[in-house]
This record gives sequence, structure tokens and C-alpha cells, in this order.
Amino acid sequence: MNKLKDNKKGRKRIRLRLRREQRENQGLWIWLTLTFTLVMLVALLAVSCGSNLKGSSDVKDSATRRTRLASGLVTETGFYTDNTDRLGRNNATLQKGMKYFYNQTGIQPYLYLTSSLGTPGAPDSFAMENYAEMLYTTLFRDEAHLLLLIYENEQTYAGYQASCRVGSAAEKLMDQEAVDILLEYLESAYFSEEYSSSRRDQMYSDVFRNTARNIMDVKDRSPWIIALSLMLAVFVLLIVLDFRKAWRADRMAERKNSGAKGEGETSVKPPLNLDGRKKIP
Repeated sequence: MNKLKDNKKGRKRIRLRLRREQRENQGLWIWLTLTFTLVMLVALLAVSCGSNLKGSSDVKDSATRRTRLASGLVTETGFYTDNTDRLGRNNATLQKGMKYFYNQTGIQPYLYLTSSLGTPGAPDSFAMENYAEMLYTTLFRDEAHLLLLIYENEQTYAGYQASCRVGSAAEKLMDQEAVDILLEYLESAYFSEEYSSSRRDQMYSDVFRNTARNIMDVKDRSPWIIALSLMLAVFVLLIVLDFRKAWRADRMAERKNSGAKGEGETSVKPPLNLDGRKKIP
């Protein structure tokens, strides 16, 4: 009878342990699924925001570490001249992106739009470079400006031509790689359907903003990424606390069972023969 009772108790303990393990495994899979989902959301949002911060994905990322120019090198001027009458005066949208570039690099950008260089027909690259050189010496008194010359004339040329003139002090940051990145952003935006002819101010603003973010590797952080990262940390903490609680409960149950088993073994004495010797079953 004692063996039968012990067997029943043993089977009951096994069933209870199996049920407890099943509940723990179910909880584990729930936590793992939630954690995996949250990690994927954070990763996707980070990739999406990262691509949007630097603009077009067609433009290469800068491979050079740069340091902002020291203050005091720039004799400040305006930000643009528009001889095509497309942007108007004091265009706040345009200047917003250009001021961002200025704050990040220490180089003051200047946009010069024209439909003629004073010569008939469309200019070649040599004429554009000479005109940009002449403009730089005329407009600025320092060597910390970046001049972007844009030629647009639908009657003589389909599209645009561009030339950059960088001051000698600004060349320490705005090297050839940085200039190429600026021109790549310009080309990508100019022929994009996102910018209509009425949104040229936004286009040039985004070109300067995205260039600054790329060449200076500005680490902007989306508030959504921060929020989801905090949620992920909370989930991990809850998982640790949940398994710690389950581990403690399991240890206490094992101690209780082992204690009950020890008491049962000590309280049951083997039967004796009449002469005082143990009876052999």
C-alpha cells in the first residue's frame, strides 16, 4: 500500500512539473515573439530614417571624417542670387537648408542662378569654371565660401549646368569627394518627380541639407527609434524578471517536495520479526 501511495504521489508530482514546464515554455515563446517583433520594428525604422536623413539612396556615402571649420573664417554675405526670377527674394525655404549646411560645416554656401554667362549659346564646362572664378572674387572677401553656379536656359540647353568654386580655407573640409556628393544630390533631385518647377527652392534647400548630413555624418535620431528602443529595454527587463520569478518558484517547489519526501522516508520504519530483526520481504 505504501508503495502504491508513493507511486501515485510520484506520478502526481511529475504531472504538476510537466504542466508547470508547459506554462513556462508558453510564456517563453510569447516573450520571444514580442521581442523579435519589436527588434524588427526598430531595425526597419532605423533603416528607413537613415536613408531619409541623407536623401537619395543613389548618392554614395562619404568615406572621409571631417571637422567643422573654425569660427571667424567667414565674412558673412547673403545666400543666393537669382537672375532667373524663379526663387524670389528672401526665400525662407531655400535659406533654411543653406543655413543648416553653414551651421554644420562652417562654410557659407552661395547659390548663383543665371540663364546667361554673357556669351551666345550654352556654355561649356571651361566657361562655367571661369565664370564661377570671376563671381567668387567679386562676391566674397574670404576663402571660406562655397559657390554653386547653376546655368538654366530652356531655349539653349535642356537641363542645367553646374560648377562649384570652393575657397582655399573651405577646401580643407569641402574636398573633391564632398563636391562630388553635392553635385550628385543636385543631379538626383533636379530630375526627380518629387520637385516640380514651382518647388525649386525646396529642391536646392534639400540638396544642401542632405550634403551636409552626408559629408559631416550627422547622427540625427528619430524620436520613434528612441521610444521603441526604450520599449525593447523594458521588454528584456520583464523577461528577466519573469524567468527569475519562475526559477525561484521552481526551486521552492523542489525543496518542498524533497523535504516532504525526506520526512516520509524517515517516518516509515521497516517491520520487525519477533526476535527484533528486520523482516525481509
